[in-house]
Amino acid sequence: MKFLKRIREVLNSKEVKIKERTYILDTCALHSSEAMQIIEEASKVILLTGTIKELDAHKNDGGSFGENIKKVCRESRMDENSEKYECIAGYEKQENRYKESGKYECINGYVKYKYQDDNIIDYCKSHRNVIILTCDNNLCNTAKAYNIPYVFPKRDEEEKAVAVNNTNIVKKKVATDNANVEKEKLKEKRKFQRVNIKGVEIEDDNLYITNGNLNKFNLVIRNGISINANSAKKIKLEVGDHIFRMKKKNENVIIVEYKIVEVTPSMYAIEIRSAKEELKTIESLTTNKFPKEVKKKAESLLRGEKEEKKDKTKTVEKSGEQEIILEKRWIRVQNSNNYANYINVERNGKLIKTQDYAAGDLLYLSKYNKKKNNLEINVYRIVNKNNRYVAEKSDEYKLWLVNEIYSIKLSEELQDEIRSFFVRYARY
Repeated sequence: MKFLKRIREVLNSKEVKIKERTYILDTCALHSSEAMQIIEEASKVILLTGTIKELDAHKNDGGSFGENIKKVCRESRMDENSEKYECIAGYEKQENRYKESGKYECINGYVKYKYQDDNIIDYCKSHRNVIILTCDNNLCNTAKAYNIPYVFPKRDEEEKAVAVNNTNIVKKKVATDNANVEKEKLKEKRKFQRVNIKGVEIEDDNLYITNGNLNKFNLVIRNGISINANSAKKIKLEVGDHIFRMKKKNENVIIVEYKIVEVTPSMYAIEIRSAKEELKTIESLTTNKFPKEVKKKAESLLRGEKEEKKDKTKTVEKSGEQEIILEKRWIRVQNSNNYANYINVERNGKLIKTQDYAAGDLLYLSKYNKKKNNLEINVYRIVNKNNRYVAEKSDEYKLWLVNEIYSIKLSEELQDEIRSFFVRYARY
């Protein structure tokens, strides 16, 4: 009797073992309702951490695929004791020194693969009681090569239609990208076609250019610095000079950029920026990479302002007097009814009290124009000349919008101070 009982127990245990099914899930299997039925009847479902990341990336996808992902993730989370859903750490990609070899280092130090299908195969090699659940043909083929069992459920018709639609979208995107690449190639080709520039003359084997009228303006930039600054005189051009031609057209401004590549009687320049580009608003200046002198002139053309001749000497004078007056332990600015002024002094990138200024400090004069509703920022360096402190101008900016402050290379502390001053007076 004991012998028969033992035989019965062995047979029963084999029957249980046959019924027990452990599946390792591939994300694409969740395109199939048949796969969901298999998961429902499975005794154990393995989720590698790399697969969990893929599920998380697609959980908001539409259709039954997204719903199936949410269901599996929810049921796995509720299975706190891993009675059915077992989550295995380590089989996921993390970029490191193995990147060039196509391998990645996992959390516990073992080398695993960048492609998640390879991680699934790798896991199954050492866990031969596991069945792969996937809708991927080549994962099945790889599993077959290693004699690993797999189940290939049919995709739902709805999901097939989504896949076809996604494929068409990808094809259209590729076609659009290719067309854009061809446009860029044509644009690059045009850049290197030699052209002549209207208004450039050759005299004694040298190239010269002059400014245009109020609505047509030529600005020459050499090594990042303007060299004509609204001058009516002829400017001798050199190889490497950039010429910006600006023209007022209706309410817009057209800017064309050329570069001098050779000093010859003709075909001496290439076109960098096309004449088709039009600036319609002052805000559009901030989204284009122009030298500040170009922006300044384009801004005045957009606003319809006349050119104003300005004294560019470092020590600014006003009515025969300095604009900045430095006295012992205080700083004064020449008063003007048109401006509200604000002074900051900076030393080694940090703001200090104005009365503590010394030679070498930077002085920032913020001038809010009450009529034009803009802000001028003049930058000075304090120097000691003949035992007397003077402010020598080193830079200047003109802002129309508060957020333009952040396009200037200033310390955060100084940006916040100037912004607060601007907001106090600007009318928005």
